[in-house]
Amino acid sequence: MIDPDGLPGFPPLPDAAATVPEAASLLRLVQALDTAALEVTDGELRALVLFDRREVLDGYLQHRQTVITGPEVLDHLEGVATARTRLHWLPAEVLRVLPCWWRVPTQVTIGPNRWMDGELLVRSFARPGQRGIVCVRGSAALGVALIEDGEVRGAYRAGGDRVGDVSEVAPLFDDPAAMVFSRVEAPGMVREAPRDHLLDDIEQAVRAEIHDYADPAVAVFHSVPPTREGLLEAADQVERMRIRMISPDRMQSVADRARRLILDSDR
Repeated sequence: MIDPDGLPGFPPLPDAAATVPEAASLLRLVQALDTAALEVTDGELRALVLFDRREVLDGYLQHRQTVITGPEVLDHLEGVATARTRLHWLPAEVLRVLPCWWRVPTQVTIGPNRWMDGELLVRSFARPGQRGIVCVRGSAALGVALIEDGEVRGAYRAGGDRVGDVSEVAPLFDDPAAMVFSRVEAPGMVREAPRDHLLDDIEQAVRAEIHDYADPAVAVFHSVPPTREGLLEAADQVERMRIRMISPDRMQSVADRARRLILDSDR
């Protein structure tokens, strides 16, 4: 199943440390799990159930064109043989963020661009109070970075052999067809509507400064809460961004133009 962004509906996982359980039944397996991701593949049914310290965090199940989410996914797996399962021994901080793959809509799409500094771009989405997933899709590979509360908690490639830091996905930006999809949320925050088309004005100013290279900077402004404070923080992030072919002085000019628009909107 492919979603509207062209990404797989089922969350991509690394093969690192994946094992086939030896439990006699799925019930006994679930009762013994502490912190792990349980993957089930049974014909046209695919499911993922996330556990942290013996609690079910969330679940995702797809069967043909039907999708079910939440802890109740376990109820739909009764009778599945343990031979149809795999366990992914992922860190708890990765498991906590992974549900953003199916729970949070894509907020920002960038690319394809050759000139992005991949690591800096991914880190630009990591802000205090926010969590989510940044996906990098190349021609032949898919990378996932999981962010929470200002930090990258882990990154991997689909089917890859390890969970590491941003360097696991940064090489995908060398692919001229690479695209970035950000699914980031601020739990408990109600997003305000942008005032007086301010975001449109900022985007126009950014594109006037750096033209075809503007997409990563524009994405930063669209990914923050559209408040005065959020947009000013985005301007600071943009000033620190390094985009190939664009000088630091030009990035400072971009940020300054955005700041003037933000501050003028309060008058």
